[in-house]
Amino acid sequence: MAPYLNRNLIHLEGSLGQFRISNRLDTWSCKIGTNAVYTVEDLRKKMDEFTPTLPGPRVEWLKEVPLKVLCFIWRAKWGRIPSTQALEGRGVQVPSIICGYCLNGVESADHILIQCEFAVIVRNWIMNWCGINPGDIDNLDTLLHSVANWSQCTTKRRILTLICYGMIWSIWKARNERIFNQVKRSPTQVMDDI
Repeated sequence: MAPYLNRNLIHLEGSLGQFRISNRLDTWSCKIGTNAVYTVEDLRKKMDEFTPTLPGPRVEWLKEVPLKVLCFIWRAKWGRIPSTQALEGRGVQVPSIICGYCLNGVESADHILIQCEFAVIVRNWIMNWCGINPGDIDNLDTLLHSVANWSQCTTKRRILTLICYGMIWSIWKARNERIFNQVKRSPTQVMDDI
């Protein structure tokens, strides 16, 4: 009986390849970090090594901003919010892809949040209130880039970023209230919210 067990053990060891049977206790070790202990921080650093640098300005993940707003801003930057243009591109039947507010352009992410007459009025008022020349902002990337490079003072830049994120979110909410609840808010009401 012993030779049979010995043959099976040798066969099992051969099947396992690099693994060897041992009498020691099993242990776990992580090769990501420096001390063989798993930490989320080490995993995050390793993931950052393999994450490609994306074009355009970064979306600042500020702890003062609710996560749903940050995710929305990030999705809007890439044109991945449910505008009528995006919905039509995904095969959803929409009555029209023209903006329901200004009737002047295709309802894309940039149009809703930056180019629409409603958004322009809100944005210009907010920028003037902050003491900033609104300039030629024609898409969300341009807005995020100008905010990211606005001041040498990181505190002022952070506050302006918070205000702009609030502005973008408020414009989006007003658009959705108009479409889904038939509540028409004026730009002044949205500015008061911001």
